[in-house]
Amino acid sequence: MPTGKAFVYQAPKRKKSEVYWSGLSGAAALLAADTDRDLVAWLKGLPAPQFGTLAPFFNTTSDKLNAFNSDSSLAFKLNLVGSWSGGSSNRSMQLDFVSTNGNRLVASRDVAVTSDVVTLATFFSIDAGGGIVTNGTKPVIRSNNGSFATTAVLLIAEQATRQT
Repeated sequence: MPTGKAFVYQAPKRKKSEVYWSGLSGAAALLAADTDRDLVAWLKGLPAPQFGTLAPFFNTTSDKLNAFNSDSSLAFKLNLVGSWSGGSSNRSMQLDFVSTNGNRLVASRDVAVTSDVVTLATFFSIDAGGGIVTNGTKPVIRSNNGSFATTAVLLIAEQATRQT
């Protein structure tokens, strides 16, 4: 134990963005087939969420996901509830994180599924001073082989950090 000065350990605290939209319909909630959409810009264009805010992880000026400056993991989860148009059985939702090393999530839909709830979840191994801290990453979503009429969205990002 050091002498002369008191040592105070500060445990990491969880920082979290959690936002939920429901009752969505119309053109604003549609993810057009085979078209890249900026996820954060799309979410900002939806009606007000039932609860939550995009801050602190989603920068609504740059439309990017940013992390706190800590050597710690950042968890990410996106749930989309809705339905695909058309009769094709080959449909998927794709989410790319621009300017990262191959971070693409794809959720395929089986033709036997009658309720479309798409979950895209991952984690990022954040380095202090790294790219997602300094520049952020732009999440880009794409509905493959059919338009997706979204009725609800849940977005969560969280990171344990000592940063404020």
